[in-house]
Amino acid sequence: MSTKDLSAEVSKIEDGDGKVQDFYQIRRELCSKGKLFEDPQFPAVSASLFPKGIPKERFMFNYLKWVRPKEITAEPKFFVDGVSRFDIEQQGFGNCWLIAAISRLAMDPNLLFQVVPQDQNFNENYAGIFHFRFWRYGKWVEVVVDDRLPCYGTARSSERTEFWSALLVKAYAKFYGSWEATEDGQSTEAWQDFTGGLTSIYDLDVAQSIPFEVLLEAWEKKLLMGCGTPKIMKKLDGLYGDHAYCITEVRKYKGKNMVRLRNPWGMMEWQGQLGDADPLWKTDSKMAEALNFKPDADGEFWMPYELVSDYFTELEFCEPLDTSTRKLEVTTFEGEWQYNTTVSKGHLTGQS
Repeated sequence: MSTKDLSAEVSKIEDGDGKVQDFYQIRRELCSKGKLFEDPQFPAVSASLFPKGIPKERFMFNYLKWVRPKEITAEPKFFVDGVSRFDIEQQGFGNCWLIAAISRLAMDPNLLFQVVPQDQNFNENYAGIFHFRFWRYGKWVEVVVDDRLPCYGTARSSERTEFWSALLVKAYAKFYGSWEATEDGQSTEAWQDFTGGLTSIYDLDVAQSIPFEVLLEAWEKKLLMGCGTPKIMKKLDGLYGDHAYCITEVRKYKGKNMVRLRNPWGMMEWQGQLGDADPLWKTDSKMAEALNFKPDADGEFWMPYELVSDYFTELEFCEPLDTSTRKLEVTTFEGEWQYNTTVSKGHLTGQS
């Protein structure tokens, strides 16, 4: 079964009344009545952001409003000129790991459209309802959301009329119970939910560095990759501590080992060697052309690979689930953990 074939088997989540939320059925019924969807399972209230209440230090969230895209712009679009890694920027929540993961996912339309179905828009059959798919426990789960968005700052598209990324983030927040639940994670967690793939994280404080050839081979095999900085950094040079970046290119050029990274903020870039301001880009125009260098303030930058371990403490990898080239077998044991039943006196079920 390939990643494309896996979309055929999708589970659906029940709403607050125990009814399955079937996207097509709900949309059909709403269109016939001329109404817009209001999700009973993930309502437009502050508890969907912070289940235990808005923290005092996050007081600005008391002033947000829930609005639909058509209240933000006269002509909202689900996609604008296809998809791009620049389509999403982090706003408000501490979910840089998730935004970095989505940014990298957008570079592979086959993977993205597995998560973000293309059969939805703001024109034909619009009823304020959208659906997305995430991988959980060996199968795809469909998550339905309404399009009421908290307008203060969560995640938005760099294209002001495009909403696929903001709605994807909302669906992911519902998947985990709240927006707050999407703070403080690893990009590999999101990639596993987006692809069902195998993930690994390398601690550069321990390994110091990973051979560049390993990174290059992973890139050529289309693995999703990213890296993270430590909370406390000895030097910044345009980077930020406790922050996730996605890797958007790995190249060897005339003996130089290079990586291209993107800050999910969509701004604030590396200021060191090979950064946008490095004079080398002007003196070596052939290199700039070969690497498609653009000195835009878009959060993306090149960096020598040998400097990565000086600034980053983690390298993350995800190999998307794809059995078209090799056979994989998955065995799943379904059940739940029950206190004093599953475990007895510190041992697994049974006596010893």
